[in-house]
Amino acid sequence: MNATDKRRIEKMIEDSIMEMPIGFEVGGVDLFLYPVTLGRAYLISREREGMADNLVNAFASAPKEVKENYRRSICRIVAIQTLRRKEEIFDSKVLNERIEHLLLNADDEGLFRLYDMIMASMEDSKLFMRTSGLNYDKRDLLRIAKMKADSGNISFGAKTAYGSFIAPACERFGWSIEYVVWGISLTNLEMILAD
Repeated sequence: MNATDKRRIEKMIEDSIMEMPIGFEVGGVDLFLYPVTLGRAYLISREREGMADNLVNAFASAPKEVKENYRRSICRIVAIQTLRRKEEIFDSKVLNERIEHLLLNADDEGLFRLYDMIMASMEDSKLFMRTSGLNYDKRDLLRIAKMKADSGNISFGAKTAYGSFIAPACERFGWSIEYVVWGISLTNLEMILAD
């Protein structure tokens, strides 16, 4: 890795630690993409169900009604990321107003760029773990857990979000479930628990 790439990743890590929102403007309104939390990640994954993996290509060749559905889904994902608090996200009036604003004022290219940024941010911790060497530690733990399971001894390793993220963070730091799911970015949560 060259020095420029290393510094770029260091800045990404710094922004993640600070949970720095990304500002942009749509239709004369200043908006921010807030960090993805575990709760937001679940909402986004629900919205993405049935969407093509290569969304740009699928969108380009889709019939008009499919394009409209994709566009609405992308606007919903962006809206979820631009509302600051859980209460705003679950307020259907507030969420729908944001979706409608995006539908009316954002062009397809801008929406896809925002969507790509959101999807990439959900993968930041994997990049950070790879560049810091934490992924090797995790592979070793998984290998040890499998060896223990094969030998009939107790094994460790969670199978759900409860055991992977929620319980360890609550137990270790005294955080509430609400904070783990909605209050800390997914990247910070994954990195804290991995390191």
